[in-house]
Amino acid sequence: MLWPCFCALVPDSLVFAGHALTLFLLSPRKYRLRSTSLLWIGVFLICVLIPLIGMLFGREIPNFARHMSSLVICGIAFLLSSEGPYLQNLFLFASYINYFVFSFAVAQAIASGFINNDPIAIIEFRLIFILVFCVVVACDIRPYFPKVAKNVRHGWFSLTMLATIFSVCLVAMMFMSDFFVHGDTQTISMLVALFVIMASAYVVIFILIQTLNKESQEQKLEMEGKFLREQLTTYEQLEQESRKNRHDFRHHNLLILEYAKNKNTDAIIQYLQEYEAAAESIQLPRFCANVTVNSVVTAFARRAQETGIKMSVDIRIGKMIFVKDTHMVAILANLLENALKGSLLSKEKPWVDLFMVQKKQKLIIQCKNSCADNIHFSNGLPRAVGRTGVGVTSIIDTVSDYAGNTEFSSDDGVFTCRMVLNDPAISN
Repeated sequence: MLWPCFCALVPDSLVFAGHALTLFLLSPRKYRLRSTSLLWIGVFLICVLIPLIGMLFGREIPNFARHMSSLVICGIAFLLSSEGPYLQNLFLFASYINYFVFSFAVAQAIASGFINNDPIAIIEFRLIFILVFCVVVACDIRPYFPKVAKNVRHGWFSLTMLATIFSVCLVAMMFMSDFFVHGDTQTISMLVALFVIMASAYVVIFILIQTLNKESQEQKLEMEGKFLREQLTTYEQLEQESRKNRHDFRHHNLLILEYAKNKNTDAIIQYLQEYEAAAESIQLPRFCANVTVNSVVTAFARRAQETGIKMSVDIRIGKMIFVKDTHMVAILANLLENALKGSLLSKEKPWVDLFMVQKKQKLIIQCKNSCADNIHFSNGLPRAVGRTGVGVTSIIDTVSDYAGNTEFSSDDGVFTCRMVLNDPAISN
């Protein structure tokens, strides 16, 4: 009795294995590779266990119930084990359902039209479709989609609804045609028409995602360019002051020489002390050994001084850190830009407090500033008027490249941003 049960379970087991493997590859993993692998192995075993229990008790579970229950279980596991926005992950899962149902229909239609519904051939066709999709996911979608989609912060609800509508239509067609066992002309025509519409919609979707990603990248480059221009202006001011001091140096020497001739030691000492104080006031401050971090912080410290903002800095990092210079500029420039602007909205005297420390393979950054009392948050992110600030998005995206976390909070007139970045060489 058991052998026929196991033989009947083989086609479904292959489908369940395809679900687990494809969604494992498609998932933007929240947990480590080993934990995620064990999770999807468990999902596969649960999916197999449901129809097996029915067969052992002599009650065969209908085809509809087997496939729907497996998709529900896989969907829950996919959403729970995937990091990133919920709607973005739901869009990925709905898109997978579309591909699965369409490939299921094509395999069945080919089998019914050309090889008399040979069950072995149907399984072979399904395996081919699954393997093709797995290769596409591993080689194209997984490396490319997260990098592009992370810049798309809005619009996932509409995209998810569109993908879900396609899924509902395909599933409804699957059940209305008895799982495409008999592929008549009308069913195949409807299937082809729906596929054309669906494929066209997905082309538009991915073009839209690419466009939004390009706009986001351009905004980031514009902000980095703005910072670099401000930094160059700062250095030009310092150079002008330095040239002026070099020009006046001859006059200083003549004055000291005159004091020396008159043996006026007290006047020499007083003049040198004043000169040293003046030189210190125009010296480029040094907050840390890392050139990039020091340059960014120096530029914003000078701006804070010019606008009357009290800025305290405590940086404990070495000359070399694992964060790329361009990424460090994106994080610090946006962080301090927002902090300085936010501090000016405070009812009290504006202030900014920056702390950075590197502990082994982690870089910890914390920035606090005075702020207004009515800061609004959405999904844990501070919102500008009617939108999420580009600076906030840039910070989150850059930190995520280092498998890091970012946290924003506001309490009693104090806004806090904390982030932890991990060394990619260790996290990988």
